[in-house]
Amino acid sequence: MAEGSAQSARDIKVLIEEIRRDTDAAVTSMIEQSSIINSGASQVDEAGSIFMKIQSAFSKVTTKVEGISTQTEELAQQSENAVQEVETAKNDTELVKDRAKMITKVATAQMEVMEETARFVRELSALAIKMGELAARFKVN
Repeated sequence: MAEGSAQSARDIKVLIEEIRRDTDAAVTSMIEQSSIINSGASQVDEAGSIFMKIQSAFSKVTTKVEGISTQTEELAQQSENAVQEVETAKNDTELVKDRAKMITKVATAQMEVMEETARFVRELSALAIKMGELAARFKVN
């Protein structure tokens, strides 16, 4: 009977050791999964930040495009006015010269706005590339 009790005690000890190993493995796995989840949450936060930057860039581009449109309409109107004035006052070269200067200023301003818009588009493109890189990290197995 003593021998049976000793064997039972050894069997219980083996079972306890197996349970401890399984528990340790489960805890390690939970820690690893927690790290992965935290990393994923961080990446989601970063993606959200990038989306906000993209939205801001889109807003800036939209504002610039609206400005270009307004300036283009103004330029068209000013050009139309210049043509009418040239037709009615052919001999008034000073007036034509002043209108040409005004058109040049508007065209120069429009060029500056277009250059700034191009810069915003490049920034937006860089953000889109970064967003693509972040999105590539989220592969589902």
